[in-house]
Amino acid sequence: MIDYRLLSFSEFNDLIEDFILLYGKCFTGKTNKNFIKWRYIKNPLKELLVAAAFDDSKLIGIYAASPIIINTEGFSMKMAESLNTMIDPEYSGKGMFKDLANFLYEYMKEKEYFGILGFPNFIANPTFEKKLGWKTISEIPTLEYKIQSKLNLGHSLVDVKLDNDFQFNYSNVDKYKSKFHIKKGREFLAWRYRMNPRDQCNNYVITEKGNNIRSFMIVKKYEDQLNILDYYIDCKDDFEELINSVYKFAIKNSLLRITTWAQFGSNEHYYFQKKRFKNQAPVVYFGANFFKEKYEDLYDYKNWVITMGDCNVY
Repeated sequence: MIDYRLLSFSEFNDLIEDFILLYGKCFTGKTNKNFIKWRYIKNPLKELLVAAAFDDSKLIGIYAASPIIINTEGFSMKMAESLNTMIDPEYSGKGMFKDLANFLYEYMKEKEYFGILGFPNFIANPTFEKKLGWKTISEIPTLEYKIQSKLNLGHSLVDVKLDNDFQFNYSNVDKYKSKFHIKKGREFLAWRYRMNPRDQCNNYVITEKGNNIRSFMIVKKYEDQLNILDYYIDCKDDFEELINSVYKFAIKNSLLRITTWAQFGSNEHYYFQKKRFKNQAPVVYFGANFFKEKYEDLYDYKNWVITMGDCNVY
């Protein structure tokens, strides 16, 4: 008989080896203990959202989410981002994906979560809509720039620094007053980009009044490209300085492309387009299931600020 359970931190920690075995059955890539502990256990909100399915003592399914805080002007919501779903291939076709997800959603409602969001690909998105009650908020194309060997970068007018350890003050970079966005203070950014055992990121920053961050741009190398994972841009001049530092890093490392996300109509999208970034594949879907029906404006992409690093795949 299949048994569904919500895992505690200690239970999940004891099941990591089984988790890795199940992951290997479901995906072609690899994972390891350090990455799993970072993503699931060390989340700065210190809450675990993992629903597991067992056949006797055998782990056969996982549906999990990562807790986040969504901010907008004068209002915060506890939400979560959907993570990898795993069903043992021997048990496929039995409706476990839907059952596990709804099992976790009911628990989240009890804990007063506003909902769950995520970035399914074109294969998974129809399933999320049909079986889990999700709505697609938008398609998100990748903005790509093919690096030219000769770039006229000009002279820097401000001091662009590296803060890869996130030691500076980030309290002033949460100013998207009228937009929904993931709350990203220093603790969250350090967890997401410094503590991540899989990736090494460079964090280019511009400061003011000492070590107060005014603008930042976080990048990582991936194969032949440089991903701009996250950014906060105070003004166009700051963007110019930060993107020039990113260009220099990409050229120094013989990379061929720079990729990122930016909402159509935003200042950032305009800045990237002026630098000859253009839409390319891959295209992902940004969707959600909000448990509070009265917040319909959450389903309007114009009301959001989303960056590539908000997606757990990157």
